[in-house]
Amino acid sequence: MKISGYVCVRNGDALDYCFRLAVSSLLGVCDEVVVSESESTDGTREFLDDWASREANLRIVNYPWPNPKGDIKWWTNWLNHARAQLKYPMQLALDADEMLDPASYPAVLAAAERGECRWFERLNFWRDAQHLCPHGRVCGEQVVRLGPTELWMCSDEPHPEGEPELRIRAGWPPNADRSLRIFHYGFLRKEKAFIEKVRTVNGAFFDTFDDRVAKAEQAGTPWVDEVFHSEVHDGVTINLPLLPFNENHPKLAHEWLRNRGYTP
Repeated sequence: MKISGYVCVRNGDALDYCFRLAVSSLLGVCDEVVVSESESTDGTREFLDDWASREANLRIVNYPWPNPKGDIKWWTNWLNHARAQLKYPMQLALDADEMLDPASYPAVLAAAERGECRWFERLNFWRDAQHLCPHGRVCGEQVVRLGPTELWMCSDEPHPEGEPELRIRAGWPPNADRSLRIFHYGFLRKEKAFIEKVRTVNGAFFDTFDDRVAKAEQAGTPWVDEVFHSEVHDGVTINLPLLPFNENHPKLAHEWLRNRGYTP
């Protein structure tokens, strides 16, 4: 069954999204890839239009930038606007700071052929390319990104009442065979770009700026030192250990990682 992949992005270069990796990894398995670009001001749209002129399976669509402030639904609205542009019966979504593990292609194709909704293991890299966030911190390590195009794409947000939604169809607990994986590099982006991304996204969702990131910015210290995941027990703060990642990264990601000072 044919698959439409999609990514939503705005100011991909200025905010240091690895959107090229996201798109390239989808092109390796999807019958089309749609990028929903939202009025970038940094040349992202021009780059994408040029890429699409040379890549038959890549299509760029426009999403008017609503300049959201405190709108908890803006991200899922954008995702589902992109979903409405897809041609094929199966959908596969990535965030612009992720890439699909090419080793997952056979499992993606097999699940798509059966019309299944599937969970992916999301590897949330933190501090460097050899460590992951503690599970249950910052963002989920299990996400549903594959399923019939007719179903609401939820990402990490609630779905509207009455909408058929991928996570419900995918069932619980998530599949644990590690055959479907997403590499999330969002926390490895360049320092200034990450701070600006937090400012943009927190403002869109909550109309605030994360005070931990603000403190790091004001002090001139690395934000990863300030935004470290800890728990308080009986008044004592305990730092949670990072999880080791002892594998090689996909070759597609090596240059992006090296350009940011990481060992792939």
